[in-house]
Amino acid sequence: IKVKNVSTPILIYRNLAIILPNGGLPKAYNLETGKLVWKVSIDKKKKKILKKFNLNRKFYWNVWGGGTLDLKYNQVIFSTANAKPSFISEGRKGPNLFFNSIVSINIENGQYNWHFQEIEHDVLNLDLASRPALYDSETGDIVIQASKAGQLILLDRKTGVPKEKFIEKIYYHGEKKNFFT
Repeated sequence: IKVKNVSTPILIYRNLAIILPNGGLPKAYNLETGKLVWKVSIDKKKKKILKKFNLNRKFYWNVWGGGTLDLKYNQVIFSTANAKPSFISEGRKGPNLFFNSIVSINIENGQYNWHFQEIEHDVLNLDLASRPALYDSETGDIVIQASKAGQLILLDRKTGVPKEKFIEKIYYHGEKKNFFT
């Protein structure tokens, strides 16, 4: 098995090697044969909605902090880097979907489940630099993600919905707008 740009540990599940490359598609290989079993995919209906939100730009899966196997919910949950180039907007306007995000895919077939994006258009290199942690509790199972922005993000493990209220701040910059809202 040969892959490029792997910055995180390879996850092993049964006979699968789950590889989360930086800039490439997450994929899984059969450890016995070396054959590709799956690469990440998105259901057509979901993909159409996500593409529209992302201004019809290409999706990138820039895994940075690593991933966690969540066997209870049959998923791989991983954190992603910021969009490139890191400190300027040039060439990457828009929401930059799946960057600065926590993403869940099905462990058996690589099908996209859900994502949560902390920062849509990061120009300060505030990516999610650590892998997500899992926590089982009587009030609901959660994903815990620390961020460089100083947040501790708590998400429902099944849906990716935040467990706490998020307050969104929008920053505009340019000639006409230069303020927080």
